Amino acid sequence: MQFKAAKQTVQSFNYQQKDDLVAALKKIITKNKKTLKRVDSTLTEYGIELVDQKKPLQAPVDGISFWSNHNPAIGMSLRYKRLDNFAFTLFHELGHIFEHLLNNNKAEFIDLDYKAESHAYKKDHFYTDEEIITFAKANKIHPCIVRGKISFKRDKYRIRSAIDFGIY
Repeated sequence: MQFKAAKQTVQSFNYQQKDDLVAALKKIITKNKKTLKRVDSTLTEYGIELVDQKKPLQAPVDGISFWSNHNPAIGMSLRYKRLDNFAFTLFHELGHIFEHLLNNNKAEFIDLDYKAESHAYKKDHFYTDEEIITFAKANKIHPCIVRGKISFKRDKYRIRSAIDFGIY
């Protein structure tokens, strides 16, 4: 990933634009239209390189963050091809950039399978698609991210749902 990142040309990185970047990315993910292309373009505009590639064999890697030349870079395996996993990994790696890499241009963070909280839910409650969609709209996030978090916490992804997990 470092080799691919080094070939990219991006704008200058300005850590003070964090809030604007996060807001722009949230809008892109909520719309979920040409998501990967639009995220890549936005990160480029904000001075962050994005590299996506196939998951390495027998390595449960979702993301990595590192410095490439004078800019931070994010590598993503896209091993699940689901918007909820993509969004979590993207924002997780951005967290590494803004919280850890700013003062250490030698550090790298590799993220394997994750366990993290992103919203409150009732463990024993069966959530309908309507409840999930209502919650997602109220919080301005894509419904599949909510469905994905609930599925992840319960370790059940085969629950029938009309909510599409795909990334577009």
